[in-house]
Amino acid sequence: MGLTHFPHGILATPNLGAGSGAYGPEPELFGGSTYYVDYEHGFDSNPGTIDEPVKQVNQAIALSNSERLAESKLSATDGALRRNRIFIKPFSTGASSTLYTGGTMGQYDPISTIPQHCDIIGTGQGVRSNGAGIVAIGSSTTSTTAMTIGSDGMRGVNWYNIQFRGGGTTTATVTCTGTVMRCGFYGCSFYSLPSTTALISATGHWAGNIMYRNLFAHNETSPCATYCFYFTTGVFTDNWFEENTFAWGSTALVSIGATSLSHGTVFYHNFFVSNGGTTDSFIDASVDGGAFLAENYFAGASSDALHRVVSNYDAGNIQGATLITD
Repeated sequence: MGLTHFPHGILATPNLGAGSGAYGPEPELFGGSTYYVDYEHGFDSNPGTIDEPVKQVNQAIALSNSERLAESKLSATDGALRRNRIFIKPFSTGASSTLYTGGTMGQYDPISTIPQHCDIIGTGQGVRSNGAGIVAIGSSTTSTTAMTIGSDGMRGVNWYNIQFRGGGTTTATVTCTGTVMRCGFYGCSFYSLPSTTALISATGHWAGNIMYRNLFAHNETSPCATYCFYFTTGVFTDNWFEENTFAWGSTALVSIGATSLSHGTVFYHNFFVSNGGTTDSFIDASVDGGAFLAENYFAGASSDALHRVVSNYDAGNIQGATLITD
């Protein structure tokens, strides 16, 4: 099985075809196409191929959505007959003096065109710290949202190795007012400016999503946000949170609102670190009976409030140096 490479030796996904193109006959076999984003060498008038990449992530998303819609003959958010891929190349802080005007160099524009049924992969360095070579979306200097998911929602999208930057006073880094369903964030980080409302703020439905090995509260100052993950209304169901780090939320690290319908969600092997405030370390009581907590670690003394009644659905959680048993 051959392998295909993004420029400069970045390993992508297996090439199942025998052709000389980036993916050979893969689109015909599996119903999906691949788009490439390269700020330094791309143009948004390009088709988004590996030889002619586009310049901005939003343009690649627009191409992917358009192709998928034309192929499926369905609405923009329905079905998954085509599942595309978008590879994003990082660019250096000195690449140009006329980059995204709302932020600093090395950052792509905030996401305004919401993807559907695709995989979006940052091909740079790991995003759990700042520095050159990472794929960053949004601004680390200006109060703005890195991604706003509106009424159309987002379905079937997986994000890999992306740093979302934004927030600021009364602003969230990622804002969701529509349904987010069957999506995943893998190895991503969420950066916030001081006084950010939440790193992820959701007021629509959040269902069937996977959050795996993400870093919430990526900031050099603390507390960076009121909440790390903040869900207030709608259906919160069948989600999986594993090996995430939640840190520096001044009110709560994770909050699931009392008006939400919550069930079938698992928090497993997550780390809840200092919250920068004097309130609860983890979650509000409204989620009792709707989520299962297993082998999570809560930093701080065992006397700190969790605002959650531990039930028979929970197992093996540690707070400070104490096993939570009642």
